[in-house]
Amino acid sequence: MPRLLIECTRTARCGLHTGIQRVVRRITAVAQRLTPNHGFDCVISVVIEAGRWYALPKLMPHVREAGSQSAPPHLDIEPLMLQPDDHLLLVDATWYLDAWPAIVNAIDHGAQLHVIWHDLIPLQHPEFFPQGLAPRFQHHLDQVIQHASSIQCVSATVRAQLLSYIQQTAPDRADNLELGVQHPGADGLQSGIAPHEALRAMWPAHQTTGHDDNSPLRLLAVGTLEPRKGHAVLLDACEAIWRDVDASPAARDLLLCIAGAPGWQVDALLERLQHHPERGRRLFVFHDLSDAELDWCYEHASCLVYPSLAEGYGLPIAEAGWRGLPVLLSDTEIHREVAGPKARYFAPGDAIALEQALRQCQSNLNFFDPSWPEPGRFRSWRDMTATLMHNLRQTSLIAKGHHEPHH
Repeated sequence: MPRLLIECTRTARCGLHTGIQRVVRRITAVAQRLTPNHGFDCVISVVIEAGRWYALPKLMPHVREAGSQSAPPHLDIEPLMLQPDDHLLLVDATWYLDAWPAIVNAIDHGAQLHVIWHDLIPLQHPEFFPQGLAPRFQHHLDQVIQHASSIQCVSATVRAQLLSYIQQTAPDRADNLELGVQHPGADGLQSGIAPHEALRAMWPAHQTTGHDDNSPLRLLAVGTLEPRKGHAVLLDACEAIWRDVDASPAARDLLLCIAGAPGWQVDALLERLQHHPERGRRLFVFHDLSDAELDWCYEHASCLVYPSLAEGYGLPIAEAGWRGLPVLLSDTEIHREVAGPKARYFAPGDAIALEQALRQCQSNLNFFDPSWPEPGRFRSWRDMTATLMHNLRQTSLIAKGHHEPHH
């Protein structure tokens, strides 16, 4: 049987633990547990070093994933001999690398190239990213379109956007490049570990057990601090409500927890958060929560607020839904796809619309539909990865003129 090689260079080296890195680690870990029962003899983490392929015997968990605060381990890599029946899967942010000489070399050796595509946001909104990223990203995408056997998109919305791009830029590839959809998994956060004191102080036990009119509304916002995520709009809405609560002490109070690492182009936001008068009283900001601590936040929040303007999927929505936590989302096509009609929405980028939605949530204990999420809306990483591996294997078999049943 063939080998599945999962490229994880940036995840292994960058020290980040945001959306893409979490997807890389979950798929890799689950795929290695599933083999050899899903069409592949083995699954190997691979990295690119100076234009050559190396095997990484184990993609170590991130320190926040493992609950450890130790430094990331030194990468103990071994030269990889390419084989004609290899399948190479790109999941990582490979556009940051000079990767294509190595990728083309693998294809020349007979490997099939498969890609998980996360979004097209750097092309649609280059203003949200550091200068120079968009052309690098576009070059990588153009190479993927020319060389991949299949592309699995994280949402149907991204698939439609990608198909449109292919039809405009490489119409000859539009009919013979397989484009699938694989929603990411929603489970996988470590749970059951006691949170540190700062979290417990944020939402004391007596405030998290009741759901009556006097219990504060506990808002959770999860995601890297970057321009498209909408944190400033959320803060504007909360400040308007806090002013009214102070004027009318009988009103239901509101607490906001922001969990996310600092990104780029948010110096003004970070300054605002650092010196906010409600910091430590109603506003709590954490840049380095472990997965277990994030799970605790999902468990104890009243709802997830996700004001992002552009996403490829929106992993925190799925993680909240997996735990039955209500969500209040900016009304975008992708959020509608992920969360469905029973979630609550507000106009994107509109602080007044978000404020009005939060006021309704303050005053109405039945603001959220208790039947959300519908059964089966979100799935486990095991189910996602098993389906992905089956689809990759089928692509190979169809190319050879035969197929096998799904087990």
